[in-house]
Amino acid sequence: MRYLTAIILSLAVVAATADVQAKSLGEAKKSGHSPDVHCLAQNIYHEARGEPMVGKVAVAQVVLNRAADRRWPARICSVIKQGGYKKRHRCQFSWWCDGRSDQPLDRAAWKESLHVAKMIKT
Repeated sequence: MRYLTAIILSLAVVAATADVQAKSLGEAKKSGHSPDVHCLAQNIYHEARGEPMVGKVAVAQVVLNRAADRRWPARICSVIKQGGYKKRHRCQFSWWCDGRSDQPLDRAAWKESLHVAKMIKT
């Protein structure tokens, strides 16, 4: 019985992870940007929306530094969404697992976050 439960839980985790990656890719395709740029922009938006430019760049640098370090996932989206699927207080970045919508509502802040992400990724 434990073996069956472990298999079912493993399949659920794999399905959830695939759903997250597919969602990121779908959102990126809609916006016309690569998934990495889209994920980075989301992270900048949620972590540094009210900060000056230097704060936004600092948030982006944290993600890029982690992606370059072998102790972290190599993909930007994977770094940002590390820590499980929507498990409160278990994520690397709090906005990812706070239970609220991840859809940016402040259009000007989103455009600025996207600009910073594109600038950093080029």
